[in-house]
Amino acid sequence: MKIKLLTLTVLFAFASAGLAAFNMIPENPDFEDGNVGELVTGWFKDSAFTFSDNGPSEPGSKSAYLASGTEDYGLRSRGFEVTSGETYTLTFDYKTAGTTDGNPEARFLFKENAVIDSLGNVNGDFIGAEVLDLTPTEGTWETLSVASSRTGTDIAGVIRITKNKFASGSDSFNGEVWIDNVSVVPEPATMALIGIGGLFIRRKKK
Repeated sequence: MKIKLLTLTVLFAFASAGLAAFNMIPENPDFEDGNVGELVTGWFKDSAFTFSDNGPSEPGSKSAYLASGTEDYGLRSRGFEVTSGETYTLTFDYKTAGTTDGNPEARFLFKENAVIDSLGNVNGDFIGAEVLDLTPTEGTWETLSVASSRTGTDIAGVIRITKNKFASGSDSFNGEVWIDNVSVVPEPATMALIGIGGLFIRRKKK
């Protein structure tokens, strides 16, 4: 019994340790693939999103940057597959500067009966979203995190970050915004079960 318990503990530890590398964001989640001052790559975006030095937001040396103004600029990830009933955690770093009016906003969107095209666009039926207001930080990096789960058929997820609250022209945020280190990962328990299942399969084959 002790040996079995130790095996499960070790497997869970390995699954948890590897979780950081198991990022569902399809491309450039930490905004390191690009040059400072150029347009952000690997994401759908308005023309105002560029690469910037990221200051103390580690790892890496760059982040996504949006200059001041009241426009509803947005940054949207390419779509990624989501398993029905599985819990995923969205985490990202951000900072703002230059204003205390209004709030930028982040959304973890879900669609079922989804089809992801070759560019990463998602067509499907909207089944919900987690919505996060980004409280102005006045030059200090903060980390936001939210866990979510949806049930359905052929589900896809998308991350969308907007300069102002989505579809709300009355909540004008006119400062600067930096975004970095975006990740979407399955819960550790699910990853541990995957590891255990893989072990059982290997033993059965021997």
